[in-house]
Amino acid sequence: MNVPTTPVRFGFVLLLLASNLPARAQADPQTNGFLQQESRVSNREDELHKDGTDALNEGKWEVAAGKFSQVAELHGKRADSALYWKAYALNKGGHRQDALATIADLRKQYPRSTWLKDAGALEVELRQASGQPVNPQEQDDEETKLLALNSLMNSDPKRALPILQKFLSSNNSSRLKAQALFVLAQSDSPEARQTLVRVARGQSNFLPPRSRPGMWRLWARFIALRTVTTCAGLCWMLT
Repeated sequence: MNVPTTPVRFGFVLLLLASNLPARAQADPQTNGFLQQESRVSNREDELHKDGTDALNEGKWEVAAGKFSQVAELHGKRADSALYWKAYALNKGGHRQDALATIADLRKQYPRSTWLKDAGALEVELRQASGQPVNPQEQDDEETKLLALNSLMNSDPKRALPILQKFLSSNNSSRLKAQALFVLAQSDSPEARQTLVRVARGQSNFLPPRSRPGMWRLWARFIALRTVTTCAGLCWMLT
């Protein structure tokens, strides 16, 4: 007589599944506990970051720096931005050296952070206000390098001029080159004026040929007005 084997096999599978239930029952609480803890940390981070932002808006620099410091110590998704805003708050509160140290921490801990560009600009501002020399060559971002060049042009034009000329001769965008020309136009240095004249006459390779028509007029506006509007006009012509 043939005895059906399907019920026996089905019962065997159920037995195997049942034998695994205790292990799974022990694993699930651990996983759930980890997720709950991670969620609590994330919520705490968001809460502290919001408190820090509110303190910034209210001009409570010390409170803001403290809140952002707590966010950074959590090493979560907002840690890099927290370090930037901590440096910003410290600077506003008059603690420039602490702000510079915080920027250094940001670079060290998060070398690929999208906040490094803003941090670089803040560092240039801090060093300029403190009378410290700023080396444009140490800046990775081109716009931050221009800020450093502007600072250097005010303190040491002879050193800044060859760096600016090299910047103008490089493959940077026309918009950045226009900003570099604006930096040159702020200087009373004869060498800077000579460079501007050469650019205006089309006697240099600083600008692409299509950018040179009408440069005399723009250069004259540079010298006469020396305003941001002039720079904007030049940027418009070069792009």
